[in-house]
Amino acid sequence: GVGCLIYFIHHVAISIQATSIISQIAVITTKEIKANFPNKQETHEIDGKTKKLIAKKDYLKVRAHESGYVQNVDIAELIRLGNEHNLVLKMQRRIGQFTIETLPILQVYTDDSNFELDEELTQSLRNTYDIGNFRTVEGDVAFGLRQIVDIALKALSPSINDTTTAVTCVDYLTSIMVCLAKRPSCPSHFFSDGKLRLLFEEQRFEDFFDLAFNQIRQNAGGNVAVILRQLNSINILSMLNVELPFEDERKERHELIQTQAKLIFELAEKTVKANADLQTVTNYYRRVEKSLAERKNHI
Repeated sequence: GVGCLIYFIHHVAISIQATSIISQIAVITTKEIKANFPNKQETHEIDGKTKKLIAKKDYLKVRAHESGYVQNVDIAELIRLGNEHNLVLKMQRRIGQFTIETLPILQVYTDDSNFELDEELTQSLRNTYDIGNFRTVEGDVAFGLRQIVDIALKALSPSINDTTTAVTCVDYLTSIMVCLAKRPSCPSHFFSDGKLRLLFEEQRFEDFFDLAFNQIRQNAGGNVAVILRQLNSINILSMLNVELPFEDERKERHELIQTQAKLIFELAEKTVKANADLQTVTNYYRRVEKSLAERKNHI
């Protein structure tokens, strides 16, 4: 009994440390990326008839039955229902977004003028959505990033001023972004037997990148350690970007990474007061800038 008590106290002491919490969030988020983000891009193309169909404004709506965060969506069931009734479905709210009761969560397109969205089908479509009072990391990679960013922002606040925790957050955010950087953006179209059945707002690398970098940068003024760590992250992601097999995304991501590096250095120029510290940041930025310029030639 005494041994169990000692183990329990030790376990609790370790598990509530900031590093343990951050690493746990990062592990769960990385698992979600591997489970939900494909290694290959979708090759199907939308045919002309379907393009005209989803461009129409006369669609049917499925409204939310309650307010809350979308915690999960049964994509397979939505595709099955689309197949069964020959429909194209467009998600108005995806996982992680907040929805309000009676507002649309799905748009329903059909070329059958006699089609009616009856109560049974409406309920079946609603049941594909799990709506709760809070967000979860399951299927919502952005929330995993959001949690770590929030920890970093609290650590950077003047009242706490915990640089070590902020740097740890940047390190784990980088590990998550490395996992994302190896994959194309998450597909926004789902097909069945070559026919479009489901579409929703695309989750792009740019969205996750901005979430992981912008707010921490904006709150890291004068903090040389965090500024240097973010520049180091930029350098790592730039190196991986060269290896991405999708040319269009490589170009977009390189510009995004290059812009972020400039913003970080501009922040340092304005907020780092000691000349020696600013020179350290400048020297490191010049090396990163040179690497970015060299890699641009290989994109």
